[in-house]
Amino acid sequence: MFDILVQNHFSRLKVNDCSDLEPETRGQSFSERWRQERALRISSSIFKEIACRRSSTPCSKLVKRIVYRNNVSTLAIKYGLANEGNALKQYEKDHCIQVQSCGLFVHPNKPFLCFSLDELIGDDGVLEIKCPYSGRFSTNLAEFITNGKYKFGLKISNKGEIYLPESHKFYYQIQGQLFISNRKWYDLYVWCEKDTFILRIYRNEQFWTNLLPKLENVYMQCVLPEIIDGRSPRNLPIREPLLVKKSMKKKRKLTAGDRKKS
Repeated sequence: MFDILVQNHFSRLKVNDCSDLEPETRGQSFSERWRQERALRISSSIFKEIACRRSSTPCSKLVKRIVYRNNVSTLAIKYGLANEGNALKQYEKDHCIQVQSCGLFVHPNKPFLCFSLDELIGDDGVLEIKCPYSGRFSTNLAEFITNGKYKFGLKISNKGEIYLPESHKFYYQIQGQLFISNRKWYDLYVWCEKDTFILRIYRNEQFWTNLLPKLENVYMQCVLPEIIDGRSPRNLPIREPLLVKKSMKKKRKLTAGDRKKS
């Protein structure tokens, strides 16, 4: 019975053409279908968290975040949304191009993976706009975003070039977006009233090859069982895969052994 439910679920997830779903989910959080479809999939925004999970880490909190998402609204988020239009106009003006708004993208062959972004650029590009509330008065965004106290994660190389380390969560998210949408490059565009900053990041084939199996494993072992037969709505603990249970048990034994020695 469970196998049949899984088969039906993947038939439901399959999107033969991204254009089937993407136009209907434009507006993102304002779209009810966007919320419904996203709750069935792993979004690129948590790819690093999944990839770096320890085998002994329970998956229940992660599963709840994916399947039972709550909309978060902070002052910083409100500020970013309120200024995205201004930033977009500035980007189009500076680059003499017109971008295309978009909705939810689903990987054509791995339909349990998805992402939402701001805009598409031509046939090959992706645009992500950041309007940081903490940098709203900045007159030098390059200096602001490479400051370690903020969460952009950008660094300066020995040659004086600004780059995004492969270890940063944004890098995982960006590579996921490029491969799901089958595009070649990504413009990270940071905007404030007095300055702008742009960093172009390209596809990394090997990075995605290493990442994909980890995403697939977590979806199949942790997320899918809760989608098929949800326990959280019944106030029951979310299932933990056998491998996680064994790792947790081993960790408890090691911890207990260390306590005895001390």
